[in-house]
Order: sequence, then structure tokens, then C-alpha cells
Amino acid sequence: MYIKRMVVWCLFVARVLSAAELRVDLSSVPSGGLPPGFTPALCGEGQDPHWVVKMADDVGVGTEQDTPINQMTRHRYVLAQVSDDPTDERFPLLIYEPQVMSDLELAVRLRVIGGKIAQMAGIAFRLQNPSNFYVIRLSVSGQNLKFYKVVNGLRGEQIGPTLPLTTGRWYQLKIECKGNRIKAWLDNREVLPDLFDNTFARGKVALWTKSDSIAEFADLEVSYVPIEWPVKKILRNASEKFARAVGIHLIGRPPGSTNLQVIATTDFSRDLSSVLKECAETIKTGQAFISIGKKTTIVLLPVRDRNGDPIAVAEIELKNDTNTNGTKCAISCDARCAIYSIAYKRRERSV
Repeated sequence: MYIKRMVVWCLFVARVLSAAELRVDLSSVPSGGLPPGFTPALCGEGQDPHWVVKMADDVGVGTEQDTPINQMTRHRYVLAQVSDDPTDERFPLLIYEPQVMSDLELAVRLRVIGGKIAQMAGIAFRLQNPSNFYVIRLSVSGQNLKFYKVVNGLRGEQIGPTLPLTTGRWYQLKIECKGNRIKAWLDNREVLPDLFDNTFARGKVALWTKSDSIAEFADLEVSYVPIEWPVKKILRNASEKFARAVGIHLIGRPPGSTNLQVIATTDFSRDLSSVLKECAETIKTGQAFISIGKKTTIVLLPVRDRNGDPIAVAEIELKNDTNTNGTKCAISCDARCAIYSIAYKRRERSV
């Protein structure tokens, strides 16, 4: 009954939680890597972006740069977009995947250090996917700061002032988004009129650049009201309820996509690429899949829509149990009978 109970837990109007905070600490991230939860993506055309954590010189923010104490160069880790593909309609993103946010207050330090076609950097927020989001960005090449929305990959009206901006200089960008009202500050000076837009009520946040812009970001902090989708809540509760669950993941194809992706998970660090082939087969056939290894057992179960058609896969990884004789037992006897009654495929593997 163990698996049956878990399946019931793993399968469903969003719930708003109390305020939360995100602070991105790069001190423990290896140079050349990315912090947990961040995924590169691309809006538009051109080569894939290349985001890395790297060491950079840090000389303060805004007017503080001009004080003697801040003229002393300090070294620190930053997040940087370093690819220089000059494709014009190319917008590299680095999306924070774990959390969907509604109202938020965001602060980040950013600077542009290169680019021949463009010299831009900014923040995308209330991001639905790489083709739908709000963005506030500064442009050293255009000497301005602009807000606009992207809907199905098409940019809307750009709103914002002309500003004197310098390559290589750190700026602090602050964004407040509450309800349908959007505000922004640059170096603690309000730079946009109150903007009102109802297109996106919630979404993720991402670092943003354009074309061949080489840009660096540091000190990203977000205070936000999180949105917990039912399936994510169910996975979290299931993970807490069932002690033997190493990980629970929901894998499917988002609207408009042909590729399988992780829709919800209890562990964003887990690489699920090795089971995507079996997930595709499970969706295609509607048949369960079991892989019993030395330490863990993986069960893939089809998730069906109201018509009974498979649309996604619940992937459950369980720690193997030990029976009274000391031999490894993946599941209890009653749960084993339940699984074999729905399973059509089994494969031994080493874990």
C-alpha cells in the first residue's frame, strides 16, 4: 500500500504563502559553475547563452564609487553572461526556477563590461517562460533605462528615461512589483513613473542581457510573496510523509513545448536526463516502469488527464528496505503486489 498511498499524494488554484526572501550567495559556488536553482535560457535567436560564476573586480555602487575608500579594488564572485554572439534578436536569460512569485521587491547590482552590437543588462520578472515576461534593463549603448513586456517573443512599448550610463560601472537596480503596479529605482533614484499592467500576475525572476552584451551581476536579493502550486505542495508533503522517498519529481511537456521538462520536484539538483527516455515511453504507452537497483528503486507512473490520457510522469525514487532475513527488499510485500499489478516493464540497474 506504500506506493499506492504515495501516488495519491503525488498527483493537483495556487496557494499564496507568507513573505519569503531569496539571497544569492556565490561564495561557495565553483568558478565557472552556476548557483543551485538557476537555469540558462534564450529568448529569440542565436547561440545559447553562457552564464558562469567568476571572479571580478568590485569598486562599489553608484555615487559610492567616487569616495576614496571605494577606490580600493576588491575581488569578489559575480554571475556573468560571457558569450558574445552578435545576433540582434538574442536575449540571454538566467532563470531562477524553484520559485514562482507574485508581489516582489528586488535589488541587484549590475554592470556592462563589453559588447559591440549592444551593451545592456537587466532583470526579467513575472516570467512565464523565455518568451513571456516583464523586463527592466539599462542600456549603456543607448544611454537609457527601459521597461517593456515580452508576449510570445514580441516586445511591447518601451517606457523609460534617457540616462548617462558608463561601461564598467556598477549600478544598483531596484524593482517593486505589487499587484499590477511596477516601480523602479537606479542607485536609489526613482527612474520610472508608476506603471500599471495586468498581463502577468505572477512568475519567476531571471537575469537578462541582449545580443553580445557582456555583463556581470551581484548581490541579488528578492523579498517576495511565493506561489505554491498544488502539485508542488503535494510533492513536498509526500516527501515529508514518506521517509523512504529519496526524491519525487513530476515530468511533462509544458504548453507549446515538445520537450520533456521537470514541472515540479523535491530536488532541483537531481539530474533526470537519464530517465527521460523511459518517461517518454511511459507517456506514450501509459505503462508504468520499475527499475530496482542495489540501493534505490525508481518507479515511473503515468499521470493522466480527465479523459484518462497520459500527459506526464511521476518519478519516485525510494530507498530499498531490508527484510528480516537481511536481504534487500525494494518495497513491502503488499506494495510489491500493487506495483506488479500495474507495471509492464522492469529493469535491473546499479545505483
